[in-house]
Amino acid sequence: MKKQKYRNKEMFSRMNYLYQASHLLQSLSRQSQNHNKKQLNTVSRYYIKNMKLIGTKNLNRIDSSVKRSICKNCDQILIPGNSCSIEIIEEINETNNSSAIQIKCTNCNTKKQFNENVMNNFGEKGENFELV
Repeated sequence: MKKQKYRNKEMFSRMNYLYQASHLLQSLSRQSQNHNKKQLNTVSRYYIKNMKLIGTKNLNRIDSSVKRSICKNCDQILIPGNSCSIEIIEEINETNNSSAIQIKCTNCNTKKQFNENVMNNFGEKGENFELV
């Protein structure tokens, strides 16, 4: 089997580095004082904006799990308990009992809502396994 060639491998590694650096700064801002916290959040959001810009210029798609961990309004990484709050919403209808996860950004109060079936892990589905 031939190895799959990735287009713009350097850009993917750059985007990965920016995401990890932003995540580190966001987690460090929780432990710091108010003035330093604001500066760390600003730099963290700048890294995410830069990552998105690199992705759009080179036509690289960002993984859906990474997209879900970023606020669309203010480009802040959503870390539960640090930069976002999570709430489970249960909707009970006559036809359908479904639950959803609502994530609220603490910086800009933007809300994201994901259905329960969207948030299931890849490994939980039996069809994703292959017997060897």
